[in-house]
Amino acid sequence: MLGSLTRSRPQLVFRVPCRAPLSIPHSRHVSDGGPAKVRRRSRASYWKDHPRLAYTDKYPLSRELAELGPRGDPLQSTNTTARLRTQIVSPELCDDVLKYIGPSLEKYRGCDIIDLHPGACLWSQKLHEFLQPRTHVLFEPAPDMWSTYQRPLLDKPGSKYRLFQGNMKDKETFGELFDSILPHQKPVEPPSSGAPKPNENLLVTGSIMWDPNASGMGFDSLGKQLLYLFAECSWKNARFHKYGPVRSLLWMTEGDFRGAVPRSHYMYSKFSFVMNYLAKTVQVVTPDHVPKGPAHSTIGRLPQYEIQSVIRAMQRGQENGIELPQHRRDCVHEIAEEVVQRNIEQGKAADARLSQPEIMEYFEKRLREGKTSVGVDYGRDIDIITQDQYLDEHPELRWTTDQAGNPKRTPQGVKLNFRYAQLRSLRKFRIQAEEIADEFEAMFDRECEVLAMEDGPEKEEAKKWLEAKDEELQAALEHIHSPKRTAVVSSANDRITLKSPVPRLQWDTRPYEPLVMQPDEFWPKQRACLIDMEPYPGKDFRLEWFLDFAYALFQSANNSVTKALDSMQSGASSLCDEVPSLRDPARGGRLNLDHMKVNMLTNEMIEDLFLAYNAWPFKDSSANHSKYFQLKQRGHTAKDVISR
Repeated sequence: MLGSLTRSRPQLVFRVPCRAPLSIPHSRHVSDGGPAKVRRRSRASYWKDHPRLAYTDKYPLSRELAELGPRGDPLQSTNTTARLRTQIVSPELCDDVLKYIGPSLEKYRGCDIIDLHPGACLWSQKLHEFLQPRTHVLFEPAPDMWSTYQRPLLDKPGSKYRLFQGNMKDKETFGELFDSILPHQKPVEPPSSGAPKPNENLLVTGSIMWDPNASGMGFDSLGKQLLYLFAECSWKNARFHKYGPVRSLLWMTEGDFRGAVPRSHYMYSKFSFVMNYLAKTVQVVTPDHVPKGPAHSTIGRLPQYEIQSVIRAMQRGQENGIELPQHRRDCVHEIAEEVVQRNIEQGKAADARLSQPEIMEYFEKRLREGKTSVGVDYGRDIDIITQDQYLDEHPELRWTTDQAGNPKRTPQGVKLNFRYAQLRSLRKFRIQAEEIADEFEAMFDRECEVLAMEDGPEKEEAKKWLEAKDEELQAALEHIHSPKRTAVVSSANDRITLKSPVPRLQWDTRPYEPLVMQPDEFWPKQRACLIDMEPYPGKDFRLEWFLDFAYALFQSANNSVTKALDSMQSGASSLCDEVPSLRDPARGGRLNLDHMKVNMLTNEMIEDLFLAYNAWPFKDSSANHSKYFQLKQRGHTAKDVISR
C-alpha cells in the first residue's frame, strides 16, 4: 500500500470470461468493405471447458453436478449467458460452520426456516438436522431443475419441508409465502418506544450467488442488491421482517460482500456505510488470502495493521470460547500467533504493532525459512526475495565471466539486481512513511488530550503546538509524490481506526475470525462467504431522506467533512458547529476537522449532521425530496428536483 506508485482498485480473483466486443455500426454508414461483425458467444460455448466447472472426487456432490452440466438459473440467465447458482458441495464446511456458531443458534431450535435458493440442499439438510425446525420452507424459483435433490426431502414421511416457488425480488412473494405456509407467524407492529424484539421463531438462510454475477437494479450485482434489500426491509418492517426483525445466514461471493464490511477505512464506501448503519454483519466464512498487490488492491491495509486486527479478533473469540480450527486457518493466523509470542517474549502487549523495519525483517526471515506469507506480505517483495534466494543457491545463474575472465552478472542477475534496488528504495519509503504516520498519530493523541482540557493558558499553548505540528506535517507531505501521499494519510487513519474508542469498522469489532474455505468446496468453484446478519432497529426519521444525504456526503469519501459538506451546498460546513460528536474524542471526534475524513465519520456523526442540515435555516429550499442530492449530482436543476 505505502509502497505503491499508483492507486488501484480491488482485483477479483475469478473474472467472468470476456465476450468479444460487438460491432454495431450506424445503419446508414455501413461499408461493404468494413470489418466483419464479431459474433456473440453462444450460451453453450460460454461454459465450455471452463476451469470452474472442474469437480473433485473429495466431494461427490460436485461430480454429480458437473455430470449434469451447467444449468442456468431461468430467472437470471440470458440468451448468451447461462448464470449458474453456485452450490456448496462440502459437508465438512457445513459441519464446521454449525460447530463454530452452533451455540448462538441454539435459541432457534424448533423455529421456522425460510431457505432461499436451496438448490442441491446440502446446507439445507445440515442446518435442518441441527435445528430440527417446525417448518422448513424451500424457497425455490426452479423446482423442476432441482427436483432430484428436493423431492426426496419433501416426500419423506412426516417431513417438515415445504416447497414454495417464487421470485424473492417480488414484493408480494413473501406475503403469499406466509399466508400459505407460515400463517402462524403474526405481523408485529413497531413498538411506540424502544427497539422491537427480534423474532427468534424464524430464521432466514440461503444462497444469493450466481456465476457469473447477475446484474442488480442500482447495484453492479444482484447479490449486493438483495443483501441491501434484506437489511433495509427491517427498517420498513417489510417482507419477512414484517414479523419482527429476523436473523439471516446468507451465502454470497467474496466480490459481492467485500464492500459491505470492508477491512480498511480506505475501502469504506456508500454501500459500506449503509450496511454498517442498517445491520450488524459478521463474516462466518471467508476465502483464503490472495497474493497482495501494490497499493489498495486487496484489503487496503498495511500488513502490520491487518495482523493487529487478526490478533484482537482471535483473542475475542477465545474469550467467548470460540477457537478457530487448525484446518480452517490461513497463513495470517500462524503469523498472528508468532507475533503474539514475539511480543510477549519482548515484554510488550500481545497485540502490539510491529514497526516497519521489524515487519520487513520478520517477513524476509520467514520467507527464507520456507514459510509462506502470501496475501499478507506484498507479492512483489515475496517474488524478489524468492528469486534472490534461488540465485544464492545457484550462483552460476547470477554470475558469469567475460572474455578477460572477470566476473560479470548474467542477464538474469542484472534484472534481479535492478529489482532489488527498487525494493530497497520502496522499503526506504515505507520507513519514511511510517515516521510521518507516527507524527500524525502523536498529533491525534495530543488532540484527544487538548479536547479534554479545561479552557485556559495550557490549552491555548497546546493548540499552538498542534497548529505548528500540522504545518510541519503538511510540509513533509508536500515533498512526497501525490499517490504515495495518499498512502501515508491512509496509514495514519488506519492507526486511528484501530485505537478509536468508538467502533468505526465492523470488521475490527468482529467477535471471532471467520473460517477459511477453499474454492473447490463450491461448484462451480467460487470464493464464497457466509454472512450472519442481524438488523438494527429503525429510527424515527425517513430512511430514504437520510440515505440521500449520506450518499451525497460519500461522493467525497476521502475528503475532509468540511470540504464534503461545502460541495453539497455552499456554507454547509458551518453545520459542524452544531454536531458536538465531531469534536468529542470519546465519540471518535477530532479537534482539527480538516483531518476528519468522510470515511472516518461514525454513524452518530452522520446522523447528527443530517438532523442539523434539516434544521439549518439556509437549507436549499428545493431540498424537500427523498432523492434530492442524488438527482442534483446527476445534473438535474432545482426545478427538475421539485417537479419530481
